[in-house]
Amino acid sequence: MRLRFLDERLRAQNKGEAKLPDINVKDGASEKSDYKPANKRRATMGTDISKAKEEKSEFEEKNDDLPEIKTERRKSIYRDGQGRLSLRRLSLIMQDEINQRKRITVRLTEYQKEFAMDTKFAEYRQRRQSQIPFDIRVGIKKVKERVEPTYKMEPGEKPDMKAIKFMMSRILKKKCTSMSWTSPTTLRTNEELHTQIKNILPTRYRLIVQVVAVRDEGQSFRSASNFLWNPKYDHYVSVEVKHGNLILHGSCFLIYLE
Repeated sequence: MRLRFLDERLRAQNKGEAKLPDINVKDGASEKSDYKPANKRRATMGTDISKAKEEKSEFEEKNDDLPEIKTERRKSIYRDGQGRLSLRRLSLIMQDEINQRKRITVRLTEYQKEFAMDTKFAEYRQRRQSQIPFDIRVGIKKVKERVEPTYKMEPGEKPDMKAIKFMMSRILKKKCTSMSWTSPTTLRTNEELHTQIKNILPTRYRLIVQVVAVRDEGQSFRSASNFLWNPKYDHYVSVEVKHGNLILHGSCFLIYLE
């Protein structure tokens, strides 16, 4: 191999093609040169190793200037270490809204527990219980007052019909004999009967009083009234007084309202 290389060198010098690098032979061994065998030349053909190393060093220097990328997962600013929602960074408006909703939820829960309906009294409680837990007139902040209904389907005390009839007869006789009869007199007599009967009437009763004045000239008269009537609890009283040619007819209707 060494002889072949020397032979090629001598031929090149003779032809003047190129000047090959000098080779100093020491102790039968040659120093390192730029010459490479054919098999290694094929491996490095088309690539410049020095340029590749320079580009690699420049790339590493550029990468050193870039900021370090943290791969750790960022924690949410709205949650604590355990993952629960933290109100530390929420606005005051959101805190007030959440607190208000909590108060309404607690209030409705207590209201439902207090008036929980069981199967036995479900229909009764549904009828008497209001579905709105607050008063519309004052707003949602004030809870509606819960009042127990006090209505009674039957009267606890019945009116004294004999006392009412006696009172009506006494008032009509007094009015008939003491004054001349005119239209304003009829109205005043009706108001007096209404006041006196109401004073002795039991609670939860309503009354209707009618007074009719007729001059007797040989004619007959009838009066009739028709409205919703419960004969078990409602009552009726009629009184007629005659003085000379004047006839006074008074009637009173007592109605139990519940």
